[in-house]
Amino acid sequence: MRYFTTFAALHRVKQRILNTNKKTFREDWAVIPGLILCLVLSLSVLPARLREGQGTDIVNLAGSQTMILILCFTCWLTIMYMLKKPGLPATWMKVVAGMILCGLLSDIFYFTMKPVFEDYPMPYNARERDFRGVAALFSRGILIGIMLMPAAYYLENHKMIKKINLELEQMRAEFYRAQITVLNARLDPHFLFNSMSLLKAGTNESWVKQFVMELTHVYRYFLKHTKESPLTSVHEELEFLDSYVYILRQRFGEAFRCEINVSKEVRKQFIPPLSLQLLVENVVKHNELLPESPLTVRIYDEANLLIVKNEKKPRLFGPADDASGSGLKSLKDRYWLLSGKTIAVEDGDDFFIVKIPALKEEPPVR
Repeated sequence: MRYFTTFAALHRVKQRILNTNKKTFREDWAVIPGLILCLVLSLSVLPARLREGQGTDIVNLAGSQTMILILCFTCWLTIMYMLKKPGLPATWMKVVAGMILCGLLSDIFYFTMKPVFEDYPMPYNARERDFRGVAALFSRGILIGIMLMPAAYYLENHKMIKKINLELEQMRAEFYRAQITVLNARLDPHFLFNSMSLLKAGTNESWVKQFVMELTHVYRYFLKHTKESPLTSVHEELEFLDSYVYILRQRFGEAFRCEINVSKEVRKQFIPPLSLQLLVENVVKHNELLPESPLTVRIYDEANLLIVKNEKKPRLFGPADDASGSGLKSLKDRYWLLSGKTIAVEDGDDFFIVKIPALKEEPPVR
């Protein structure tokens, strides 16, 4: 079920990316940069035309310059199309095909527009349709393609890199949101079994009622945050932790102690839900709990950090079977995705300390 949920979430975000990343024609084909570059190229031949005396007929000159601009822009779109074309496996094939098409476009434009406007630089008169004239026009198209190709190649690759990075980031974020959902929704079978066993063994009615109240609070909090709530207030997390610690103390008795001393200012700030519970749970999984040598967990704040500190009393036969070590890594990833911050871990000889940032503002749900 866990893997099904995760991959279903990944499939949803993949479809969402494909739908939301449909670019407009202007964005996808870099129309604005292409027009600017083509305008510069078309104007670059204007001084030579004026030196040759082609400025006497303003209408012909303006129309001819417009056709050259259209030719350059058509070459730009052709090059962009070839760079996007998936049918050609190698980049050099796309470049060569783009150059050839630009050459052909130059020939087509010249012979199509010659009856209307005098083009440049082809006053071939009677020989305009011979091989040399066609080759010269073809060369002009290739020259235009050579000038446009570097910019087109850079913009297309830059766009693809941005798109890939965006997709990877969105899929990574969705993957961790799916992990958070699974983590929050999972009802630890060992915890639930032990809790129900204690409930069944309870003989004092008031004790049973209190236990049920705390257990209800714990699972209400679990269920509340299965809806991908990105953050919760430190105060709410600590209230939940009180109930969680109460149940642990019913299970381990005097072998487990938890001291909480967090300022009112920090209690108003935010952390990912179940962060402190995960850290306390890790302490229980990795350490020996004995009545004659109680294990104490201290939770306090310092310099806008929530600090969870415990004495190291490793289990004789290693950590619990379900202590995979993935919880701490998941918490690091959640912090990085939500705030760009990370948590600090200090693994000393006598103490194990985790410091998590208290976030001052709750970000919008993504």
